[in-house]
Amino acid sequence: MPKNQIPADGLRVGTTLQARGPQGEEFPLRIHEIKDESVILDLNHPLAGKTLNFHVKVLDVQSGKAG
Repeated sequence: MPKNQIPADGLRVGTTLQARGPQGEEFPLRIHEIKDESVILDLNHPLAGKTLNFHVKVLDVQSGKAG
């Protein structure tokens, strides 16, 4: 993206900005790299590539047999 389209106060690597899609939906984007004339943006979810651990409680177990 052209560098001049990013707000000056948010022009830092790691800054998360909000963008608006064609139907008006908002989504976050992160500044990944700043070059001379452009900015490389990361539109992945913030948890993309992270290891996630879930703690669950099994409430019920049922047989897989039909009928």
